[in-house]
Amino acid sequence: DDMPSELRQEFLGDINKEIDRLNSVINDLLTLVSMDSGEARMNMKSASLTDMLNETMRRLQPLARERGIEMSGAIAAGVTVNCDSMKLTQVFYNLMDNAITALEAIPSEKKLRVDIGEDRDSYRFSVANNGPAIPEELQESIFREGFTTKKESGHGMGLSIVTQVLKTYKGTISLSSTEEETVFRIRIPKSNQK
Repeated sequence: DDMPSELRQEFLGDINKEIDRLNSVINDLLTLVSMDSGEARMNMKSASLTDMLNETMRRLQPLARERGIEMSGAIAAGVTVNCDSMKLTQVFYNLMDNAITALEAIPSEKKLRVDIGEDRDSYRFSVANNGPAIPEELQESIFREGFTTKKESGHGMGLSIVTQVLKTYKGTISLSSTEEETVFRIRIPKSNQK
C-alpha cells in the first residue's frame, strides 16, 4: 500500500510485458506443435497480401518508432493469394519483429525495408535491415527450432514457425547477410497453392 505510484506503474508495466512475452511463447509453441503433428487447420481463402503487409507494418510502426527505426516499404497494390491469412500474417510479423530486434544493436541510422510483389510464377516478400551481419556459419542454423541470438526475450521459435508455414505453400525462404544489409526473401509458387 505504501509503494510510490511511479514505482507501482513501472512494476505493473513490467508485469504486463512479461505476460505478453509468455503469451507469445505459448502461442508459438502451440503453433509449432499443431504444425509438426499435421493437425494445423488451414483456413484457406482469397486474401490480399498487400493488405496483410500494410496492417502488419501499422501494428509494428509504434515499436519501430520507439526504437528509432525508419520503416519503409515497396508494396505492390492488389496482390492476392489463396491462403490462411492469420498464419501468413504471422510470417510477416515474425520476420519484421526479428529485424526490429536486430536493429537494437546499432546506435543510429536504423533502417527496415519490406517489399511485396509478384511475378508470373510466384509471390515474393522480403524484409531487409541494416543491422549487424549474421555470420555465415550461423545462417543455416537460424531456421532451426530453438535457435536464437536474442539475449533475453527470444525463445527461438519465430523463424521455425515461418519455415513450417511456408512448407504448407511449398514456399521457400532464403537469407543473404553482409555488413551493409541483411535480407530475408520468401517466394511462394503460384502453381503450388492449396
